[in-house]
Amino acid sequence: PTAIDDVFFDANSFTSADQTLTVDVNTAYCNTMNWSGVINSPSFISSATSNTLKIYGSLILSENMSIPYDGGISFASGSAGTTVATGDHLLSTAIEFNGPGRGWSMLDELKTIKTITLNSGSLVSNSHNIQCFSFNSDNSNTRTLDLGASILEITNDDWQYSWRVNESLVLSATNSII
Repeated sequence: PTAIDDVFFDANSFTSADQTLTVDVNTAYCNTMNWSGVINSPSFISSATSNTLKIYGSLILSENMSIPYDGGISFASGSAGTTVATGDHLLSTAIEFNGPGRGWSMLDELKTIKTITLNSGSLVSNSHNIQCFSFNSDNSNTRTLDLGASILEITNDDWQYSWRVNESLVLSATNSII
């Protein structure tokens, strides 16, 4: 697929239990990736940690799947109104948001064992919790982090490298806990 193609997985996509979709190229592209209709508990993996899935729209994962995917996920929003729904999975991937003048709205918790980077654009948690190893938004690009009443949990014990932001980040965290 290309950056303008939507990728949908439904009840017809995986015909038996435990089938796997593998990202086996350096960079895979799509507009929206939607797994909401899957059955038979498919897996989503990467053939290498250096591979990246570049998403120009929304990402909708299903609770009815496993995600040992450990390549990168880069949101490069090309349109307004994009959403992120992880199916409440704990992801094993670094996540990057990079969309000047665009934004992403979370539909459920966002949890990863790696770093979340907000390079540009806005991330709105809708008061859903965020968990990551570290959070990075240390540049001069226009960017906004709206946490609402979220809890942002950073699991890295080294504070110097855990929360890397600067004064140009617009942070709305009035009712949140970081």
